[in-house]
Formats: sequence, structure tokens, C-alpha cells
Amino acid sequence: LLRRAPRRAPPRAADDLPVPTKYNTAAHSPAYFQPDWARHRYTPRRFARHFSTWPTSLIMKNILPVVTLLTAETAIIAYAPQLAIALPMLPFSLTSFMMGLLLTFRANQSYGRWWEARKLWGGTVNSCRSLARETLNGLRKSSPALCGRGLCMVVAYVHVLAAHLQGLSDDYLRGVLEEKLEPTEVESIMRSKHRPGGVLHAMGQVNRAAQERGEIDNVTHLLLSGYVHNLTDYMGACERILRTPMPLSITRHTSRFLMVWMGCLPFALVPQMGALAVPVMAIIAILLFSIDEIGVNLEEPFRRLPLQDIANVIEASVVSYKEEHDSMRAVMMNADASA
Repeated sequence: LLRRAPRRAPPRAADDLPVPTKYNTAAHSPAYFQPDWARHRYTPRRFARHFSTWPTSLIMKNILPVVTLLTAETAIIAYAPQLAIALPMLPFSLTSFMMGLLLTFRANQSYGRWWEARKLWGGTVNSCRSLARETLNGLRKSSPALCGRGLCMVVAYVHVLAAHLQGLSDDYLRGVLEEKLEPTEVESIMRSKHRPGGVLHAMGQVNRAAQERGEIDNVTHLLLSGYVHNLTDYMGACERILRTPMPLSITRHTSRFLMVWMGCLPFALVPQMGALAVPVMAIIAILLFSIDEIGVNLEEPFRRLPLQDIANVIEASVVSYKEEHDSMRAVMMNADASA
């Protein structure tokens, strides 16, 4: 009889992961402003600063077990040569370029995923700002209540999307939303099976309600719906990156190639260098495995990008637009009264 293949466990709505920071996430990229760039390119101290933080690097901590294993292997071969065979360096010279190609390809493809994710969030920033601006221009005068709900949904959306992509806990997301939405709205979003899509649907309902009441014309409704549609496209593209890793055969073959190559290297180094091969092997292992580890981390870009900072920037923009809109409107009313 044919047996049914075991089913994979269904994914959870949230992985209850901590908010990513440079202290708990390898290859984390913080948001930079001008003072950060000045420090980043300050060459005289840059090299010393980077070397001083090497022992506390999360990349270093992740590769430390395998580096320790290979270094111990080299030490055993160096101090007990009768237990090992001597290999020529020629096979390693012939295959080193293949190793370099594999690591370079892996790192480049992972960086491409990271950069695409960052561009998608750049588009999300622009669409959210445009949606907030046009919501204020179209609804602030005719329906302040709907305008306020629309702006709150824009702010809530970016935080919900960030939590969705970063696997943050329900308790964290609920705490964030309770500061920005009404309790009934928070419960509605938390019950949704797809929370970012649920917030976008609520935005669409706000726009539709404004059109049905005659508070915005059809052109404004189409404009606002277009921005919501753009946000849907960006969200879908982010989920495509999240749900689709690089082909697993590439990751597995790179790891296997690297382990076999590095595992055999001490048998060629020790006969030529003696005990000096131990620190040399440790340095080579750190450098090569660091490249592979960086590629593995950048492959999933959303916990490496400062999405919480970006969400806070969007929220600050929405609040600023509202204050500037009210201020400019008061100025214009005073100008009309004087005229």
C-alpha cells in the first residue's frame, strides 16, 4: 500500500523573535544619517575600530565552532604527524578558484536579495508618504474623522508589515498598535489571517466610504486606491523574498565544498609549515567561513534591515504632514480673511 508522505508543520503566524538589533542579529544594517556616515568613512580609526570589535562580532560567534574544530584538527596533525598523511598543495591550488567562485556567487546573490528588499521598502516609504499627503488634501476638510482613520491606518500598516516580515511576537505588535489605533481596530487586525493585507483592506474601506458619501471625487478615489495598490505590490514582493530562499542545492553544495576543502587543507599545510600551520589555518578558516556566513545571513534580508527605524520615519512623516497641513490651512484662511 502507498503511504501518504508526512505533512510539514504549518508555519506559525509569528515566530516570537526579538526586535532585531546589531546586538542580536548578525549582519544587521542600521539606518544611517550624516554623523554615521562621517564616522563610517573616518579612515585613520576605522581599521582599528573594526579590528577591536572582531571578537564580539556575531558573524565571528556563529563560525567559531567550525573554526575551532578545524584549528584543533590542524593542531593534532601538527603534534602527531604519524597519525596523518601528507597531501600535495596542487589539488588545493587547482580548486581554489572554484571555491572563490562559489563564495562570490553566494555572497553576490544574497546581497542582491538584501538590496531588492531595501528598494521595496524605499517604495513603501514613498507610497505611504504620498497616500498620507493626498488623504490630508482630499479628506481633512470634508471629513476629519475619516481622514484621521486613514492616517492611523497608514502608520499602523508599516508597523504591521515590519512585524510580519521579521517574525515578531503578537504581544509586541499588539503593544505597538494599541498606541496608534482604537481597541476595536486593534482586535480586528490581530484576528486577521493576513494582517498587512487586513490593514490595506481597511485603507480601501476608508477611501470607499469617503467616495460613497461624496466627500471625495472619483479622481481622488482612484488616486488613493492607486497608492494602496502600490503598497500591495511592494508587500507581495517582500513576501516573495521571504518565502523563497536561494535554491537549497547552492547553499548545501557551497557548505559541503567548503568543509571538505578546509578539512583536507591541514594535511597539506602541516608538512610544509609545521606548527605554524595552526594559526595560519585558523586565520584562513575565519576569513572563508565569514564570507559564507555573511551570505547566509543576507539571504534573509528583513531581519538585517532596520525596518522598525523605517517605520518610525514614516510615522514621523505622517505626523509632520498633518501638523503642516493644519498650519498651512490656518495661514491661508487668515490670508483670505485679510483680503
